[in-house]
Amino acid sequence: MDESAMSKEHKVVIIEGHDSEDNKVCWVVPGRLVASAGDAVLFKVNRSVGGPVEITPPDFLVPGRPSPIVLNSGQSELRRIAPDAEEGAYPYTVFCKHLGANARGASEPEIIVDN
Repeated sequence: MDESAMSKEHKVVIIEGHDSEDNKVCWVVPGRLVASAGDAVLFKVNRSVGGPVEITPPDFLVPGRPSPIVLNSGQSELRRIAPDAEEGAYPYTVFCKHLGANARGASEPEIIVDN
């Protein structure tokens, strides 16, 4: 079977909300994404986000493309995990420029490659 036919597309959404102390923050949903080599990851900035977001993805999502990815409210960009990506946990950052802070997840955002 064709390898690209077996790959999946995953979505990571950046949203804006408030933390438990009512501070305005950006959230990454899901905070941890489990994917396989060759899968695609769609980074999407929800319309609720009040300014540009700068995503610095793991190296295996960047080959031949400029990094970081800068997206505004409502924009998205699809990146593919390299087909030869090794298994492991790969942290990345999402910086919400208008808040001057990194976005949060259930943990620090990371993509876990589990082949």
